[in-house]
Amino acid sequence: MPTDTPAAAGRNPSKKARAQLLSTAVALLAERYGCGQEAAFDALLDIAHRNHASVANAAEHVLSRRSMVDGRKFFAHRTDLAI
Repeated sequence: MPTDTPAAAGRNPSKKARAQLLSTAVALLAERYGCGQEAAFDALLDIAHRNHASVANAAEHVLSRRSMVDGRKFFAHRTDLAI
């Protein structure tokens, strides 16, 4: 591949774009489950781990499935969160 060929769109997001993606996914999880930002980020990490995916890919998954967030299993076994 020639070095002057730009990367495909969305393949190498900037740090700012990645931070925004993670922040938005964490905020969505926090709102959806009524928990704090730390617990929501832990849920995002758990989603990534369970799916053998990067945290960025897990965030994309969460945001693409707003109506059916794949975090219920994480929150279902947490005793410190009221759902």
